[in-house]
Amino acid sequence: MNKEQLVKLLSSSDETDNEQILRAIISQITSDSGNKQIIDVEKHISILKSSVEKYNQKNSFKIGDIVQWKEGLKNKKRPQFGEPCIVIEVLNKAISDIQAPIASPYFAEKLDIKLGLLGDNEEFFTFHYDQNRFELRK
Repeated sequence: MNKEQLVKLLSSSDETDNEQILRAIISQITSDSGNKQIIDVEKHISILKSSVEKYNQKNSFKIGDIVQWKEGLKNKKRPQFGEPCIVIEVLNKAISDIQAPIASPYFAEKLDIKLGLLGDNEEFFTFHYDQNRFELRK
């Protein structure tokens, strides 16, 4: 369901229906999708090891560098995979999101780079990320 369909559905429903719709959406978003059965264990292990190697590859980013997600390491909605971003700041000391729930993958995540990216209407946004998940754009 896209944004327009959702807005239309919510605006044509009464308050009780809206609450039920929102509960269903939240349930869908937060449901455990981790029940994937691993068919090829050796391939799974190989991908895990490769991911750790990519994550541990250090970069020396500087302000103005154009970067993008490393393959397989995207953990946020934006930027999209392959979307170029510009380095705004490389933090000397990483910050951590300790406000995120402990079960969240973002809990205590190391955020040590500030990137700029363009929104849908070409507005400029900045966000903090873990620089180990990014590479220079070629």
